[in-house]
Amino acid sequence: MTCVLPLEEVTDSPAGVLNAIASPVFIVDHDARIVYANAEASQMVRANETLGQRAGDALKCEHAAGSAGGCGTSPNCGQCKLRRSVAEAARGVQSKDRLHRTTWVRCGKAFQVTLLISASPISWKGEKRVLVFLKDITELTALREIVPICMCCRKVRDDESYWKSVEEYFHERMNVDFSHGVCPSCHERMMAELVPPASPRD
Repeated sequence: MTCVLPLEEVTDSPAGVLNAIASPVFIVDHDARIVYANAEASQMVRANETLGQRAGDALKCEHAAGSAGGCGTSPNCGQCKLRRSVAEAARGVQSKDRLHRTTWVRCGKAFQVTLLISASPISWKGEKRVLVFLKDITELTALREIVPICMCCRKVRDDESYWKSVEEYFHERMNVDFSHGVCPSCHERMMAELVPPASPRD
């Protein structure tokens, strides 16, 4: 049975409600400049250092990093679904669940991220703003990739061309651990190897 507490027992402010959401939530202006980041979003970016920055700069988008003017000034920014969602919401149109693949650069290393983005127009502290929800589905989409596997030893090749056990590969990429068992056909084969056949009676 689910227990739902009255809103006033959970929080007494809009920011408190947003902090209760277990996905990154940003409030931005029409140019995707961050004016608020909830607790989950603050784990993606240093919120106290990124307020006022455009989203692509705060998230370390490779196109923003590679352009002198930052987020919104790269030739690739016209294809950015985050900026497109923000622009639509700033015009009063709610956008839902756009799939966006991008590359972020952290500590000098580039890695691909797949996001579901939705944006809604809101009023925040008396100003027209945009509420942006981000859902990182990188791990889910990784399951749909074709994974190279050795036909002999069954090791899996990762993105950096290292060969790893299936267990290690899934643990590192998706935090999935395996338990081991024996399927019926292997059990039968193993038992046949362990127990010699009975000799025929004379």
